[in-house]
Amino acid sequence: MLLCSIALLWNRPAGVSKFVLWIGIALQMTVHTLTAFFWAPIQATMATPQGMSALKYQELMGSHWLRVSCFVVYAALMIWVFARSTSQRTSLEA
Repeated sequence: MLLCSIALLWNRPAGVSKFVLWIGIALQMTVHTLTAFFWAPIQATMATPQGMSALKYQELMGSHWLRVSCFVVYAALMIWVFARSTSQRTSLEA
């Protein structure tokens, strides 16, 4: 998704500002950075000799809403970009 977000900067849809596309990239970078430095270390320590650590699982799930919300906002943004670019295209064709 990050590569596609970056590619949209070079092939920007009609009627969509670069600022909106940079917001999409920022959301993607936020998810990747937080995954690498926060969620992945928690996941790496979840396994114990007795099974999964309930404490680590609760820690992970307690903050997972942030990751999901970044993906939801990104998805909504891309739906808006798609709708905006297709409405601009039909306006130009008319």
